Amino acid sequence: MKNISSKLNSAENHFAKKDYNKALTLFGDILIEMPDFNPAKIGVLLCDLALDHEHESHALYDYYTILRKTKNIKADEILLEAIKSFDGNIDKISDFFRSINSSKIDAIDGIMYEDFKQMIERRGSFKRAFEDLMYSTKIVISGHDDFIEFMNKLVDNGFKDVAINYLENAGGILPFDEDIRHLINKINMIETLEEKS
Repeated sequence: MKNISSKLNSAENHFAKKDYNKALTLFGDILIEMPDFNPAKIGVLLCDLALDHEHESHALYDYYTILRKTKNIKADEILLEAIKSFDGNIDKISDFFRSINSSKIDAIDGIMYEDFKQMIERRGSFKRAFEDLMYSTKIVISGHDDFIEFMNKLVDNGFKDVAINYLENAGGILPFDEDIRHLINKINMIETLEEKS
């Protein structure tokens, strides 16, 4: 099982980096050893989906990683059902996310980022809205752009350490791209200024 876990981790990293051929090979190797292993089945399906619908495939993958960390949610079943119902119709995948967001959020014990943005508007500032939630509620982010936006807002509003914690936890999931590099440089500049003052 240790070998399977290592292969799965490697396959998911290749998927996150958009190296679908390598990811597909690794997921396939796992399925040869364990034909009913759902995470590998999902990996194969997401790689296949990414060839024509990359954005939607990665959105599903991001959501899957969130679900897997949540107790009492059958992440594999939810994702397999979503992929099965998706036949290239973008509206279907959008409907899926809307239904998931409304029906599963209680089980996730958190608030979707879109809802949090509405809360910011009501509270009048990011800082006030985040302070209201930071000790009691998870903010569930299902896309790369929202994650980057949220991280930048954390840093800009004095929550640099929280942003660093999020980045460390997401290290194995998010590809290291220009947005992440820019965010890390921004944090490093703030830390340098803090050391000088």
